[in-house]
Amino acid sequence: MTTSVGRFAVDTVFSDSILTYKIPNTLTLTKGELVELPLGRRKVKGMFLDYEKDFPKDIKLKEVVGKLDWGFDFPVGNIDLLWWCANYYHYPLGKLVFETLPKPLKRPRAVARIYGHGTKELKLSPLQEEAAFEIRKNMEEFKQSLVYGVTGSGKSMIYLDLIKSTIKRNKSALLIIPEINLTPQLLDMVSDYTDGEIISYHSNLNNSEKFQIWNSLINDKDPKIIIGVRSSIFLPFNNLGLIIVDESHDSSFKQEDRCTYNAKDVAIKRAHLLSIPVILGSATPTCEDLKRCTDQNNTYFLNQRFNDVQLPEIVLIDKKNDSSKNPLSDESVLEIKESLEHKEQVLVFINKLGYSNFIYCNVCGHKFECNNCTSNLTFFKRQNILKCNICNFSMAKPHECPECSNLNLLPKGHGTERIQEFLEGQFPGKKIVRFDRSEITNFEKLKEVLNEFHSGNIDILVGTQMISKGHNFKNVNKVIVLGIDNVLNFPDFRAKEKVFQQLVQVSGRAGRYKKRGRVVIETFYPENDLFNIIENEEFPKFYQEELDLRKMFQFPPYSKFILIYLIGTNLNEVESAAKDYARACHSLREKHFNKVEVIGPRPTLVEKRVNKYSWCILLKSNEVIELHQLVNNISKLLKLKSGIQVKLDVDPINIH
Repeated sequence: MTTSVGRFAVDTVFSDSILTYKIPNTLTLTKGELVELPLGRRKVKGMFLDYEKDFPKDIKLKEVVGKLDWGFDFPVGNIDLLWWCANYYHYPLGKLVFETLPKPLKRPRAVARIYGHGTKELKLSPLQEEAAFEIRKNMEEFKQSLVYGVTGSGKSMIYLDLIKSTIKRNKSALLIIPEINLTPQLLDMVSDYTDGEIISYHSNLNNSEKFQIWNSLINDKDPKIIIGVRSSIFLPFNNLGLIIVDESHDSSFKQEDRCTYNAKDVAIKRAHLLSIPVILGSATPTCEDLKRCTDQNNTYFLNQRFNDVQLPEIVLIDKKNDSSKNPLSDESVLEIKESLEHKEQVLVFINKLGYSNFIYCNVCGHKFECNNCTSNLTFFKRQNILKCNICNFSMAKPHECPECSNLNLLPKGHGTERIQEFLEGQFPGKKIVRFDRSEITNFEKLKEVLNEFHSGNIDILVGTQMISKGHNFKNVNKVIVLGIDNVLNFPDFRAKEKVFQQLVQVSGRAGRYKKRGRVVIETFYPENDLFNIIENEEFPKFYQEELDLRKMFQFPPYSKFILIYLIGTNLNEVESAAKDYARACHSLREKHFNKVEVIGPRPTLVEKRVNKYSWCILLKSNEVIELHQLVNNISKLLKLKSGIQVKLDVDPINIH
């Protein structure tokens, strides 16, 4: 009997994870089956891809150990998607397969299931109905559409209409959201307006719950509504009919470690493979999404808030002449006082954790930096610790300067903890709560704070970006914005777009019901044209100016980027490897890929992270195929010194 030979996607980086093994005559495999394989002296997990027909007989192969009893095999429908991801993001297929799968459990716990009963009637405005109608006409084919609606315009009503249509066609719908904190609100809304089973998929689920959801989706063909974060794009579906990416501009859809995929782009590809519609929704779409969908005539603009409530008024406070050391200006304090007197709640937004950005000695100037990273340690006063926001290294706050023994160590900069303390002093008796990742440590705490705020038991919510994303607060008519200049001055071509998105999003939390909201922005640059654009609601002007500038410099969407990181524990070796890599890129470019521009190498902005140094090289081109071919060739031709890791970031969100 002839021995069979097969190809497997293996959970290893060796040989790009695709390895060939002999298959015992007693074993019959089908595509997607999970198996155990020998690799060196250990055993690893693998997924069967296909049989090799004409494999040379004189090459000795190791033999498959046997099948893995996980209760299900990898869905064949997902394999094409992961093949694309592996190729596009230059990541080993086998590693990606087993990073997306839940860990197997013999006796998984049952998952709490939610069933919507649609007790509320869905009523769409003329603009909403027009957008929903146009999208509904193409529900049986691939089409990407952008629902571009100002904050509070009711984009979610369009989602609900499309989800209801999908369920009626006996197909499942996937609604992807950027962060877990939006989940409670969306679960309530979807269950109020739709019929059917609703599943929530997020990082707070344990392995047992994730395993049960995968098992249910693979084996149960009934239509479902899944509300999930980034990783939910890889969930198995028997009958997926619609994908919606809410807050599609959000950088949380991009995974920074391991495979650097963007869930939004993977969603578009998955919809294309399945020939189903994909909807992107945002009040502040990225320049890339807006241009692409507008060029295809697939952008639906909602320019009115629900119930015709006006967008909030923008008030700028010039900080240049403010000599006070308080974290909030006197004007902002008066604005908050006025709202509290009217029994209204207030949001205070600052994108910094802790009490202060760092601690320094006022005699010798010594600053406390992380031992593992080139970053300052943030001071958390209530815990009395200094902590690194990159690697989480922490230490007790010293009593004196280690350089000069000075006892006067001063905090510099303001974070959410400092803002909370200041406001508690200004408004005694009022409940002031922080809403950031150092305070909101689990899903239960998240729901607790949101419920408290919605019920009116919290007067002021001080938070980071977490408070700006999609929340619908009925009694908030004022938002105070602090520290926005730090983002505006960041060395990144997307800096202006990010500030625009942050300001419009956080402003959108104010005045969503009846009364017009008011957004107070403290800045050292009130003359910046961006503030005028937001104040006058000249959003098309912003996008046109930004796209014109990007076209001039051939930045995305007029080109594609790939960032290459060289990482290691020895700085000299990392620098040397980065220079070798860049020389090889230049050489290949000159010979074969002259439409690719090679920029660098240079140290990353944070050169040392978790005791590893990193340098980077940027590849840029408007010819996507050439760009990826250069990367494929360089990885085959260049052999780097042992201990140097190469990491690729395709379509990077942040140019570190």
